[in-house]
Amino acid sequence: MKISIATALISLSMFFAADTIIAQEHHEEKEEAFVPHSSFALMLIHAHALSGSEAVSKKNLVLPAWGIDYNYRFKSKWSIGLHTDIILESFEVASSKDGKVIERNYPIAPALMAGYKLNRHWTFLGGVGGELAREETFFLTRFGIEYGVEIRNNWEIIGSLS
Repeated sequence: MKISIATALISLSMFFAADTIIAQEHHEEKEEAFVPHSSFALMLIHAHALSGSEAVSKKNLVLPAWGIDYNYRFKSKWSIGLHTDIILESFEVASSKDGKVIERNYPIAPALMAGYKLNRHWTFLGGVGGELAREETFFLTRFGIEYGVEIRNNWEIIGSLS
């Protein structure tokens, strides 16, 4: 999971502020022909490790990270992309198999993602990738949901949970 309570509150306040701005614009929206396009996102995120090591006396770790996402929307409803999380700390987790402590030093987690845009605001995401660190590489699956609000000039504010 990538979102903390503070991040959720900030995202919600931005969403409601943007929604108010859009609601004040009383103009008709025109249906435009779809044009394939790329999008980039840079996000400040929180990665959650739910099996933190007892050695560090924390079971649930919340780790600061950057998220860098690239998407290419090739159909009006479908996109593909590369979503990468860069965790900004070293940490330890307990193995689910044998309870052995695994050290992770500044892992990077890229994933190849597919997205389905349900409607104007909601997008469902799924994909596979790896969590790469000096010690060991792990396979990962990633699923998520995004809510986006266009503010102007092709800029959008996005809240994401994955």
